[in-house]
Amino acid sequence: MASTDRNALIALFQATRGAEWRKSDNWGTSEGLGTWYGVDVNAEGRVVKLSLYNNNLQGSLPPQLGNLGALQHLALNANWLSGHIPEELGALRHLEMLSLHNNWLEGPIPEQLGSLTNLEKLLLFNNRLTGSIPTKLGALAKLEKLALSLNRLTGFIPKELGDLSHLQMLHLGDNQLDGPIPETLGALGELKELGLNNNKLTETIPKQLGDMTKLERVWISRNELTGSLPPELAYPRALKLLHLHENQLTGAVSANGYNTKY
Repeated sequence: MASTDRNALIALFQATRGAEWRKSDNWGTSEGLGTWYGVDVNAEGRVVKLSLYNNNLQGSLPPQLGNLGALQHLALNANWLSGHIPEELGALRHLEMLSLHNNWLEGPIPEQLGSLTNLEKLLLFNNRLTGSIPTKLGALAKLEKLALSLNRLTGFIPKELGDLSHLQMLHLGDNQLDGPIPETLGALGELKELGLNNNKLTETIPKQLGDMTKLERVWISRNELTGSLPPELAYPRALKLLHLHENQLTGAVSANGYNTKY
C-alpha cells in the first residue's frame, strides 16, 4: 500500500539525516510520493524506483525498506551509509537492481538476498563487508552483474556462482578470499569480465575457465596460484586482457594479440 511505502521512506529520511541531504524536495511532506526527490511510483502510487545516489545520506539503512513491496530499482550508492545491510531487503521480490556500492557498510552480506529472484544487478563493492559470500546468491537466476570487490570478505568462492547462467560480470577482487577458483565458473557462458585479483586464492587455474567463450577481461593477479596457465585459457576466442602477475605460476604465455601480464 502507498501508506506503507510512505512510512518506509520517512523511516529512511529519519535514519539517514535527511535534513542534511543534498536534495530532499518534498520529503516528509503530504505531497504525493512521486513528487519526492529520487522517487518514482507506478499507477497505483507504489514506489518502484528509489534513487538517492551521491546525496549525502548518513547513518544506517532502516529495516522498513523491506516494506517497499513494488520496488524494482534501489540506488543508494556513493553516500556515507554505515551499519549492516538489512536482511529485510530480501523481501523485495520485484527488485531488479540493488546498488549500495561506495559506502561504509559493514557486516555480512545477508543470505536473504538470495531470494531476490528478479535481481539483475547486485552492486555492493567498495564497502567494509565481512564474512563469506552467501551460497544462496547462486539462486539469482536472472543476475547479470555481481560486484563484491573492495570489501573484507573471507572464505571460499561458492561453487554455486557457476549456476548464474546470465552473468556477464563477476568482480570479487580486493578481498581476503582463499581456496581454489571453482571449476564451476567455467559454466558461465555469458561472462565477459572476471575479477578475482588481490585475494589469497590457491591451487591451479581450472582449465574450465577456457570454456567461457565470451570472456574478454580477466584479472587474477596478486594471489597464491600455482602451476601453469591452462592451454584452454591461453588461446581464447574473445579475450582481450589477462592479468596473472604476482602469483606463483610457472611456464610461459605466448603472445596472442591481447594484453597479458604474467
